[in-house]
Amino acid sequence: MEYENLKIKGFEFKILMDEAQIQAQVERLADEINDYYEGRSVSIVVVLKGAYVFAADLCRLLKVNHEIHFVKFTSYDGFSAKPTIKCDVPLEIDVEGKNILIIEDIIDSGNTMAYFLDSLKVDKPNSLDICSFLLKPKAIQQKLPLKFVGCEIDNGFVIGYGMDFNEEFRSLKHIYQKI
Repeated sequence: MEYENLKIKGFEFKILMDEAQIQAQVERLADEINDYYEGRSVSIVVVLKGAYVFAADLCRLLKVNHEIHFVKFTSYDGFSAKPTIKCDVPLEIDVEGKNILIIEDIIDSGNTMAYFLDSLKVDKPNSLDICSFLLKPKAIQQKLPLKFVGCEIDNGFVIGYGMDFNEEFRSLKHIYQKI
């Protein structure tokens, strides 16, 4: 299949994954999560704002008992990560003794996730795992409990399917990568 490139604010983006490819990965991840947590409850923590579309699609396919919570961090400005991480929406549940599954849109350096994990570990969850739709293995700087990964990609900047460029373009149904 061939798609047109997008030109956004003077930058060119090419299609990385179309809607059908995205859906196939979401279904595969849901099957893996259902198998892994079979017979157990899981507290899902969605990292806003980028993971909201992926989390909605994924959670509709989950058969395991789950509850959904949200957290939000600020760590990006334009195409690059900020030197500091700020928690804008803190997690409002007690994680002690619970199976926690963090849903993330993309793991880049892993610094924001490492920051969040450190804050959760002190409260002694029963298990603490991550499901990320995208992973940039060449960019990762942290050792993380990545249990479920949709796709590995190169280090290019991506938009669409919930991921943004300065708060815009989250609603694109395909994922595009900056050329």
